[in-house]
Amino acid sequence: LYQAVETIRATVVGAGTHTTEISGSTISYEKNQLPMKNIPILKISEEEEKTCLGIEESIRRQIPLYISEGEAVQIAISFEGTGYSGFAGIQELAQAIINGAKVLIRLKYPLLIVAEHDIAKALGHALNVKLKHSKEVICIDGIRTQSGDYIDIGEPIGEGRVVPVVIKTLIFNS
Repeated sequence: LYQAVETIRATVVGAGTHTTEISGSTISYEKNQLPMKNIPILKISEEEEKTCLGIEESIRRQIPLYISEGEAVQIAISFEGTGYSGFAGIQELAQAIINGAKVLIRLKYPLLIVAEHDIAKALGHALNVKLKHSKEVICIDGIRTQSGDYIDIGEPIGEGRVVPVVIKTLIFNS
């Protein structure tokens, strides 16, 4: 057990809730980039995820929501990942992410992908190859998110096979 240095607090109208999870063991990451804190989630809907063009367009359409004062911030692209388990499917998914996330790829931050299903290792490798290892890629799986969530990713544990993850969701009275 580790004593938490920081705790979550309610500071305005609502309160936050969080869940702590461990990523899947099929992950791909850059060791020197972790831990990461307070990264907003760009969630691709199940409907948009059905086609690679839908994924590409969803990413492109949502990126402007994360631009503050003309400058894009670090974000995590999140989706379920069903239907993209074979080699060809992973390659197509990687290309759709690259096509949709060109603005993010030009930033100094690593390309951060969060999948619900166990495809992160294969997807991370495919992204690295397609980007010719010119961009750091962090790809984790086994994590369910929603639009509006924030993610913290801790330092690797379990001999580097998994990473601790905290998903934070704001709750407001309606």
